[in-house]
Formats: sequence, structure tokens, C-alpha cells
Amino acid sequence: MLSIDFSNDSTGHIVGNWGTILRKTSASTWNTEISSSTENLRSVKFISPYLGLAVGNDGTILKYNDLVTVGQIEVEGIETNNLKFYPNPFSNHINFEFELKEPSNTKLEIFDITGKLIKTIVNTKLPSQKHQFSFTQNHLPDGVYYFHFSTEKHNQSGKIILNNL
Repeated sequence: MLSIDFSNDSTGHIVGNWGTILRKTSASTWNTEISSSTENLRSVKFISPYLGLAVGNDGTILKYNDLVTVGQIEVEGIETNNLKFYPNPFSNHINFEFELKEPSNTKLEIFDITGKLIKTIVNTKLPSQKHQFSFTQNHLPDGVYYFHFSTEKHNQSGKIILNNL
């Protein structure tokens, strides 16, 4: 499973590989929802227990509406930037690589599990080309951290794991 979001205290959604979507309501079990995609779903966000979006590989965007079903929607102008981050888990530093098809204001930030900003890696307008940035941790404790990457046409968040061994 790659991303989880709770729209309230009792309703949550998880997305993952092969279009997997799980939904938890007030019961303690997770139920599988039918998805129209077999792409890996990377992130999920719900604005209510019944309405949300999941995004995945190759520009996949799924709209979830509890009254209808999960279905793929088409959005013109989506730019995925092919963000890669490695190694993950990491011990000393992690690399972020992406390509901009056009110049764009770009921001890449690292957060701890509580949402506290740890480091802004880049926050500037970058030219259209391939870019690589590294985050070197300095005495951070082992654990889960998150990155948020944004351009004028794209937003992506993900989980990274620090393991100092």
C-alpha cells in the first residue's frame, strides 16, 4: 500500500499497486473497492467520506464517488515530470531526479511524520531540463519522513524511510 487518507475519524482509504483501493468505515475491517485501473496508485485524498481522488503512474487519475463507482477521468495538460527518488530506505542521503518539459516554479520539501518542515531542498524557478537534487540528513532519528514536490502543473507527495543502520 502506497498512500492512506482519512476523511474523518471513522472513514479511510488506502491505495496501492495494480489499482488497489481499500475503504474502512466505522467497522474495523478494510474492504476492497472496484477500480477501473490496473496502474499503481501513488496518492489518495478525500474531501468527504464519499468523494475523493487517487493518482498513479502514467498520469492516472481516478475519481471516487461512493454513489457511482471508481472511474478514470481524463485531464488535459497533466505533466508527471517522472520524479524518481532513491535509495529508499536511505541512510545518509537520498537523490531526487525529475525532468521539466518547460520552465516552472519548483518546490521540493522534506517533512517529519508530524508535518514539521525539516528542509526545503529547492524553491525557485527552474529551466526546462533534467534536474537532480540530494537531501543529506544530519543526525535525524530513524523513521518515516515525507517529501512534497510541486511545479506549476504537478504536485506529488511520498514517503521516504531513514534507516541509519
